[in-house]
Amino acid sequence: MSPSRPRIRLLVLVICACVLAPAGARPADLYVEGHLSVSAGVGDSGGSVQFAPAPPIPFRGDDTDSSPLFSGAFGYEFPLNEIFPLDWETPLPDWPLRVELEGLGGRNYELLTKGGDRYLTQVESWSLLNNFWMDFPVHKPVSRLFGRIPLLEPMSVYLGGGVGFSYTELSTSNNVLSGSDDSFHLTWQVGTGLSYRLTEYVSVNLGYRYVELGDFDYPIVNPPADRVGSFSLHLAAHEFTSGLRVNFFSVKSPGSWTFRRAR
Repeated sequence: MSPSRPRIRLLVLVICACVLAPAGARPADLYVEGHLSVSAGVGDSGGSVQFAPAPPIPFRGDDTDSSPLFSGAFGYEFPLNEIFPLDWETPLPDWPLRVELEGLGGRNYELLTKGGDRYLTQVESWSLLNNFWMDFPVHKPVSRLFGRIPLLEPMSVYLGGGVGFSYTELSTSNNVLSGSDDSFHLTWQVGTGLSYRLTEYVSVNLGYRYVELGDFDYPIVNPPADRVGSFSLHLAAHEFTSGLRVNFFSVKSPGSWTFRRAR
Protein backbone atom coordinates (compact mmCIF):
# COMPACT_ATOMS: atom_id res chain seq x y z
CA MET A 1 0.00 0.00 0.00
CA SER A 2 1.26 3.45 -0.90
CA PRO A 3 2.23 5.48 2.22
CA SER A 4 0.23 8.41 0.82
CA ARG A 5 -3.10 6.55 0.98
CA PRO A 6 -3.55 6.82 4.79
CA ARG A 7 -2.94 10.56 4.51
CA ILE A 8 -5.55 10.85 1.76
CA ARG A 9 -8.08 8.91 3.87
CA LEU A 10 -7.34 11.14 6.87
CA LEU A 11 -7.86 14.26 4.74
CA VAL A 12 -11.21 12.91 3.48
CA LEU A 13 -12.32 12.21 7.06
CA VAL A 14 -11.37 15.74 8.17
CA ILE A 15 -13.33 17.27 5.27
CA CYS A 16 -16.36 15.09 6.04
CA ALA A 17 -16.18 16.06 9.71
CA CYS A 18 -16.23 19.74 8.77
CA VAL A 19 -19.14 19.41 6.37
CA LEU A 20 -21.22 16.99 8.44
CA ALA A 21 -20.66 18.56 11.85
CA PRO A 22 -23.71 18.64 14.18
CA ALA A 23 -26.09 21.54 13.42
CA GLY A 24 -26.18 22.74 17.01
CA ALA A 25 -22.54 23.77 16.83
CA ARG A 26 -23.06 26.14 13.90
CA PRO A 27 -23.78 29.69 15.14
CA ALA A 28 -22.03 31.01 12.04
CA ASP A 29 -20.65 29.41 8.90
CA LEU A 30 -18.24 29.95 6.07
CA TYR A 31 -19.68 28.98 2.71
CA VAL A 32 -18.98 28.75 -1.00
CA GLU A 33 -21.59 29.34 -3.66
CA GLY A 34 -21.73 28.95 -7.41
CA HIS A 35 -24.22 30.35 -9.91
CA LEU A 36 -25.17 29.54 -13.48
CA SER A 37 -27.21 32.43 -14.86
CA VAL A 38 -28.65 34.06 -17.94
CA SER A 39 -27.65 37.70 -18.31
CA ALA A 40 -29.71 40.03 -20.52
CA GLY A 41 -27.52 43.03 -21.31
CA VAL A 42 -29.27 46.31 -22.09
CA GLY A 43 -27.36 48.96 -24.03
CA ASP A 44 -28.58 52.52 -24.57
CA SER A 45 -26.17 54.09 -27.04
CA GLY A 46 -25.76 57.33 -28.96
CA GLY A 47 -23.28 59.78 -30.41
CA SER A 48 -22.50 61.72 -33.54
CA VAL A 49 -20.06 61.84 -36.44
CA GLN A 50 -18.99 64.80 -38.57
CA PHE A 51 -17.31 65.04 -41.93
CA ALA A 52 -16.41 68.70 -42.52
CA PRO A 53 -17.85 70.90 -43.81
CA ALA A 54 -21.13 68.97 -43.28
CA PRO A 55 -22.93 69.36 -39.90
CA PRO A 56 -22.70 66.59 -37.26
CA ILE A 57 -24.84 63.51 -37.89
CA PRO A 58 -26.35 62.26 -34.60
CA PHE A 59 -27.43 58.70 -33.96
CA ARG A 60 -29.13 56.94 -31.05
CA GLY A 61 -30.59 53.53 -30.28
CA ASP A 62 -30.95 50.73 -27.76
CA ASP A 63 -30.72 46.97 -27.89
CA THR A 64 -30.74 43.86 -25.70
CA ASP A 65 -28.70 40.68 -25.96
CA SER A 66 -28.44 37.63 -23.71
CA SER A 67 -25.41 35.70 -22.55
CA PRO A 68 -24.58 32.91 -20.10
CA LEU A 69 -23.01 34.08 -16.86
CA PHE A 70 -20.86 32.16 -14.38
CA SER A 71 -20.10 33.30 -10.84
CA GLY A 72 -18.58 32.05 -7.62
CA ALA A 73 -18.68 33.49 -4.10
CA PHE A 74 -16.99 32.98 -0.75
CA GLY A 75 -18.98 34.21 2.24
CA TYR A 76 -19.81 34.33 5.92
CA GLU A 77 -23.32 33.55 7.21
CA PHE A 78 -24.53 34.38 10.73
CA PRO A 79 -27.80 35.21 12.54
CA LEU A 80 -28.96 38.82 12.42
CA ASN A 81 -29.37 39.02 16.20
CA GLU A 82 -25.68 38.25 16.69
CA ILE A 83 -24.46 41.65 15.47
CA PHE A 84 -26.38 43.84 17.91
CA PRO A 85 -26.21 44.10 21.72
CA LEU A 86 -27.83 41.23 23.57
CA ASP A 87 -29.35 43.57 26.17
CA TRP A 88 -31.74 45.27 23.74
CA GLU A 89 -35.30 45.30 25.08
CA THR A 90 -36.68 44.02 21.77
CA PRO A 91 -34.59 41.11 20.49
CA LEU A 92 -33.98 40.91 16.76
CA PRO A 93 -34.92 37.80 14.78
CA ASP A 94 -32.31 35.16 14.03
CA TRP A 95 -32.68 35.52 10.25
CA PRO A 96 -29.50 34.55 8.39
CA LEU A 97 -27.39 37.45 7.15
CA ARG A 98 -24.77 36.71 4.50
CA VAL A 99 -21.70 38.76 3.58
CA GLU A 100 -19.73 37.57 0.57
CA LEU A 101 -17.18 38.36 -2.12
CA GLU A 102 -18.41 37.32 -5.57
CA GLY A 103 -16.62 37.09 -8.90
CA LEU A 104 -18.66 37.07 -12.12
CA GLY A 105 -17.58 36.35 -15.68
CA GLY A 106 -18.93 35.39 -19.07
CA ARG A 107 -21.02 38.43 -19.97
CA ASN A 108 -20.68 38.72 -23.74
CA TYR A 109 -23.18 40.86 -25.66
CA GLU A 110 -23.65 42.14 -29.20
CA LEU A 111 -25.65 45.37 -29.09
CA LEU A 112 -26.91 47.16 -32.19
CA THR A 113 -27.56 50.90 -32.40
CA LYS A 114 -30.59 50.69 -34.67
CA GLY A 115 -31.20 54.41 -35.22
CA GLY A 116 -29.26 56.11 -38.02
CA ASP A 117 -26.04 54.28 -38.90
CA ARG A 118 -26.19 50.73 -37.55
CA TYR A 119 -23.25 50.49 -35.16
CA LEU A 120 -22.60 47.05 -33.68
CA THR A 121 -20.95 47.01 -30.25
CA GLN A 122 -19.34 43.86 -28.89
CA VAL A 123 -19.14 43.79 -25.07
CA GLU A 124 -17.22 41.58 -22.65
CA SER A 125 -17.44 42.30 -18.93
CA TRP A 126 -16.15 40.79 -15.67
CA SER A 127 -17.11 41.92 -12.15
CA LEU A 128 -16.02 41.62 -8.52
CA LEU A 129 -18.68 42.52 -5.94
CA ASN A 130 -19.04 42.68 -2.17
CA ASN A 131 -22.61 41.51 -1.45
CA PHE A 132 -24.99 41.53 1.51
CA TRP A 133 -28.00 39.18 1.52
CA MET A 134 -30.75 38.73 4.13
CA ASP A 135 -32.81 35.53 4.26
CA PHE A 136 -36.43 35.77 5.44
CA PRO A 137 -37.88 32.35 6.39
CA VAL A 138 -41.40 31.90 5.01
CA HIS A 139 -42.69 29.10 7.23
CA LYS A 140 -43.70 31.31 10.18
CA PRO A 141 -46.04 33.68 8.32
CA VAL A 142 -47.37 30.80 6.21
CA SER A 143 -48.06 28.64 9.28
CA ARG A 144 -50.02 31.49 10.91
CA LEU A 145 -52.31 31.66 7.88
CA PHE A 146 -52.57 28.03 6.77
CA GLY A 147 -51.05 25.94 9.53
CA ARG A 148 -47.79 24.05 9.44
CA ILE A 149 -46.62 22.99 5.96
CA PRO A 150 -43.42 20.92 6.38
CA LEU A 151 -42.47 21.27 2.71
CA LEU A 152 -42.09 25.05 3.13
CA GLU A 153 -40.06 25.04 6.34
CA PRO A 154 -36.65 24.98 4.55
CA MET A 155 -37.68 27.84 2.21
CA SER A 156 -36.75 31.49 2.56
CA VAL A 157 -36.96 34.67 0.51
CA TYR A 158 -33.71 36.60 0.18
CA LEU A 159 -33.12 40.28 -0.55
CA GLY A 160 -29.93 42.26 -0.89
CA GLY A 161 -27.35 43.75 -3.16
CA GLY A 162 -23.73 44.58 -3.58
CA VAL A 163 -21.18 47.05 -4.85
CA GLY A 164 -17.80 46.62 -6.51
CA PHE A 165 -16.18 47.15 -9.89
CA SER A 166 -16.27 45.74 -13.41
CA TYR A 167 -13.68 45.55 -16.17
CA THR A 168 -15.35 45.95 -19.56
CA GLU A 169 -14.01 45.72 -23.11
CA LEU A 170 -16.01 47.31 -25.94
CA SER A 171 -15.53 47.37 -29.70
CA THR A 172 -17.88 49.39 -31.96
CA SER A 173 -18.07 49.44 -35.75
CA ASN A 174 -20.42 50.14 -38.68
CA ASN A 175 -17.99 48.47 -41.14
CA VAL A 176 -16.47 51.86 -42.01
CA LEU A 177 -15.97 53.74 -38.75
CA SER A 178 -14.90 52.11 -35.50
CA GLY A 179 -14.07 52.74 -31.84
CA SER A 180 -13.03 50.81 -28.77
CA ASP A 181 -12.62 51.12 -25.03
CA ASP A 182 -11.49 49.03 -22.07
CA SER A 183 -11.88 50.38 -18.55
CA PHE A 184 -12.85 49.76 -14.93
CA HIS A 185 -16.19 51.09 -13.66
CA LEU A 186 -18.07 51.18 -10.39
CA THR A 187 -20.74 48.47 -10.41
CA TRP A 188 -23.71 47.80 -8.15
CA GLN A 189 -26.53 45.31 -8.03
CA VAL A 190 -29.80 44.59 -6.21
CA GLY A 191 -31.62 41.28 -6.21
CA THR A 192 -34.16 38.93 -4.73
CA GLY A 193 -35.06 35.27 -4.96
CA LEU A 194 -36.01 32.03 -3.25
CA SER A 195 -33.61 29.81 -1.31
CA TYR A 196 -34.36 26.21 -0.30
CA ARG A 197 -32.24 24.32 2.21
CA LEU A 198 -31.84 20.71 1.05
CA THR A 199 -29.81 19.67 4.10
CA GLU A 200 -28.27 21.39 7.11
CA TYR A 201 -25.39 22.49 4.91
CA VAL A 202 -26.57 22.57 1.28
CA SER A 203 -29.02 25.05 -0.26
CA VAL A 204 -30.25 25.82 -3.77
CA ASN A 205 -31.64 29.12 -4.95
CA LEU A 206 -33.38 30.83 -7.86
CA GLY A 207 -33.29 34.59 -8.22
CA TYR A 208 -33.22 37.79 -10.19
CA ARG A 209 -30.88 40.76 -10.00
CA TYR A 210 -30.43 44.09 -11.73
CA VAL A 211 -26.83 45.16 -12.38
CA GLU A 212 -25.49 48.59 -13.34
CA LEU A 213 -22.28 48.13 -15.34
CA GLY A 214 -21.40 51.75 -16.13
CA ASP A 215 -21.39 54.58 -18.65
CA PHE A 216 -18.83 54.60 -21.47
CA ASP A 217 -17.74 57.37 -23.81
CA TYR A 218 -15.03 56.94 -26.46
CA PRO A 219 -14.04 58.30 -29.90
CA ILE A 220 -15.20 57.06 -33.29
CA VAL A 221 -12.37 57.04 -35.83
CA ASN A 222 -12.03 56.69 -39.56
CA PRO A 223 -9.08 54.27 -39.80
CA PRO A 224 -6.24 54.52 -39.50
CA ALA A 225 -6.47 57.30 -36.89
CA ASP A 226 -8.69 60.26 -37.78
CA ARG A 227 -11.31 61.04 -35.12
CA VAL A 228 -14.66 61.86 -36.70
CA GLY A 229 -17.05 61.60 -33.74
CA SER A 230 -17.88 60.06 -30.39
CA PHE A 231 -19.86 57.08 -29.11
CA SER A 232 -21.53 56.69 -25.70
CA LEU A 233 -23.08 53.64 -24.10
CA HIS A 234 -25.02 53.07 -20.88
CA LEU A 235 -24.76 49.38 -19.97
CA ALA A 236 -26.95 47.45 -17.51
CA ALA A 237 -28.17 43.86 -17.15
CA HIS A 238 -31.17 41.87 -15.96
CA GLU A 239 -29.95 38.50 -14.71
CA PHE A 240 -31.82 35.32 -13.79
CA THR A 241 -29.76 33.08 -11.55
CA SER A 242 -29.69 29.52 -10.26
CA GLY A 243 -27.21 28.61 -7.53
CA LEU A 244 -25.88 26.03 -5.11
CA ARG A 245 -24.50 27.02 -1.69
CA VAL A 246 -22.49 24.78 0.66
CA ASN A 247 -21.78 25.76 4.27
CA PHE A 248 -18.52 23.97 4.94
CA PHE A 249 -16.99 25.27 8.17
CA SER A 250 -18.33 26.57 11.51
CA VAL A 251 -16.75 29.72 12.97
CA LYS A 252 -17.44 32.13 15.80
CA SER A 253 -20.49 34.34 15.38
CA PRO A 254 -20.10 38.13 15.73
CA GLY A 255 -21.81 38.03 19.13
CA SER A 256 -18.90 36.03 20.54
CA TRP A 257 -16.19 38.41 19.33
CA THR A 258 -14.31 40.25 22.08
CA PHE A 259 -12.13 43.33 21.77
CA ARG A 260 -9.56 44.74 24.14
CA ARG A 261 -9.79 48.42 24.91
CA ALA A 262 -6.65 50.34 23.99
CA ARG A 263 -4.70 51.66 26.96
